[in-house]
Amino acid sequence: MGAGGPGPDADTGSAAAPVRDAPAADEPHVARRSFVMGVTSQLLNVKVVVFYVSFVPQFVRPGDGAAARTAVPAATFIGLAVPWWACCILLIDRLQPWLTRPSVPLVIERLTGLILVVLAVRIALTH
Repeated sequence: MGAGGPGPDADTGSAAAPVRDAPAADEPHVARRSFVMGVTSQLLNVKVVVFYVSFVPQFVRPGDGAAARTAVPAATFIGLAVPWWACCILLIDRLQPWLTRPSVPLVIERLTGLILVVLAVRIALTH
């Protein structure tokens, strides 16, 4: 039979098993694992550390209690970032069926490529 159709597997000669979605009971495990991976990557991300070390102290007076005063801008940043990323995650989750259509990634790649080329030409012409 044709590729992707039912029939014997070319390597083993046995019938190929149909592809099935992951069971619904596994979704919390996947979500938890994804969350832990995201938090771990952010905690180990050098750029985040450089941001906090270079940006936040600009808004804190030196002297006694500077560490406690540094916590206020950091907590403010976290308090704003968490809802922002939660909204982004919910939006992407809603758009996931549309984003996974084969033509959409191709259009996104071509559009972002075009934007980068236009920016490169603009930079090249201004210098």
